[in-house]
Amino acid sequence: MARFGNYGWQVSIMSSSRHLCGGSIINQNWVLTAAHCLVV
Repeated sequence: MARFGNYGWQVSIMSSSRHLCGGSIINQNWVLTAAHCLVV
């Protein structure tokens, strides 16, 4: 497991303290993730 801060562009999308999907920070306002990670 990577240490906190090693990959500063990666995020964990979580719900109820569980990891659902990952994402990448593409600028200060946006995170890019796969479409199947979110349900609208």
